[in-house]
Amino acid sequence: MPPLKVHDVQVSYGKVRALRGVTLSVDEREIVSIVGANGAGKSTILKAVMGLVPITAGSVEFGDRRLDQLSPPRIVRAGVSLCPEGRRLFPEMTVEENLRMGGYQRDRRHVAGALGEVYAYVPVLAERRGQVAGSLSGGQQQMLAIGRALMSDPKLLLLDEPSLGLAPLVVREIATIVRNIHARGVSVVLVEQNARMALKLSDHAYVMETGRVTLHGTGQELLDNPLVQRSYLGV
Repeated sequence: MPPLKVHDVQVSYGKVRALRGVTLSVDEREIVSIVGANGAGKSTILKAVMGLVPITAGSVEFGDRRLDQLSPPRIVRAGVSLCPEGRRLFPEMTVEENLRMGGYQRDRRHVAGALGEVYAYVPVLAERRGQVAGSLSGGQQQMLAIGRALMSDPKLLLLDEPSLGLAPLVVREIATIVRNIHARGVSVVLVEQNARMALKLSDHAYVMETGRVTLHGTGQELLDNPLVQRSYLGV
């Protein structure tokens, strides 16, 4: 899998500087987490990678391609997919219809196989394939959102706050799904306020504050870091 390289990226919303020269990387078959407080710029990084916000300086590279020069649909075709914060499902459509929307750029001959793979990852979606998305529990909706992102067959999956608002038992189920996705060879970037869960999952991790990366290291190194423990782990 081509590595992701975000180099010295700056993003502004009007006069507000959201990212202030962020540099990070994701190597092949890695789980990388980005943790920090609300407003630190974590979600903006994912939006910049996906071309959903323009960058004012820096570059985003995926393998030998400059993603910051591509449109979001072309970024998806290049092998990157985003599961957005808040799920953004189509509530009146069924589970399977939502999943098919995630595979809209794929050859129709491959969609059935992609559905089978998603159902293997998340069997509860297969059981509820004809149920409208808006009637699912919060945890099931999050699983559906992840499944929809997988339908494009990404090499790199970006997950934005997948545990937000979920009960601890469901958070553990989401963590298991992330591990299974990673085991199939997909690299994962995980943006999370649940720092403990994210760092336990991660090969490498970054801490962000006010639009800057302030710490980075292995997931275990940051779990053991006293500053991280005080600020994000409640130790």
